[in-house]
Amino acid sequence: MNSVGNELKSPLATSTLMRQLCHDLGSNLWQIAARDSEIATGRLSAEQTTTYAIRNVGQLRRYQSILDNLRLSLFPRPKEAYSFETVPVTPVILDVCAAFDSLPELEQRGVRIAPPKLVAHAKLSLDSQMFSQCLYNMIENAIEYSFRNTLVQISSRGLTHKGQTKYVLDIVNGGVGMLEGEIKNRLIFLQGYRGTLTESWNRRGNGLGLAVAETVIRNHGGAITVKSIPSRDLSTRKSEYAGVVSDISLFLNESDAQHEGFLNRFTIILPWAVD
Repeated sequence: MNSVGNELKSPLATSTLMRQLCHDLGSNLWQIAARDSEIATGRLSAEQTTTYAIRNVGQLRRYQSILDNLRLSLFPRPKEAYSFETVPVTPVILDVCAAFDSLPELEQRGVRIAPPKLVAHAKLSLDSQMFSQCLYNMIENAIEYSFRNTLVQISSRGLTHKGQTKYVLDIVNGGVGMLEGEIKNRLIFLQGYRGTLTESWNRRGNGLGLAVAETVIRNHGGAITVKSIPSRDLSTRKSEYAGVVSDISLFLNESDAQHEGFLNRFTIILPWAVD
């Protein structure tokens, strides 16, 4: 059994995880039901009704994502069960990004997803459903740990190495970071693991999303690399974000000066499909 399953062997870990999931699911359903009740009164304007309906669609997507992550953690889908097709990847990415447009948390915290800058006409061999779940998890992770009034950036490029072309997708945010040891030892991809630095910010996810994401990318023949650069080191580690990030102030702003911020970069590397 993989590391995901091993984490679930601990009764305490399982109990903690289930309580967190129940809270997340209940919170999403309560907000959906509250808006639906407001719509049913007929007292809302047409604009408010549309806004509430769109937000409910976004939160239903999040609700489904939580359930899918739990299912994939308890019952991992082997690569042999994936449905691979050679498809244009840009529409898949844009569809996932659009799922976050209506989430109220982004507006409340002032976090924006910048319009993705993507390579045109790129085709990959994907199980689109599984890849979408992976990407949703990674974007949600970036949003969750971003500082207020900052940006989440998604961009892609082609990279040729030793005659092989790779599709490289970067997800960048500024906020709560990760320790070098957590990255080097791949702890952040263990199911149930919560980063050391998240405690001081009281931002504790359920520990499923990145574990699922890494498994999905590995089953696509790819890999995920991670950089988390403290703000104090940005001037000496420019090579780790040059060409991807041009304006650091969009990710780390002055209002966060009382806490050290990190520039976080998750990079998905996948084989470019051959037509």
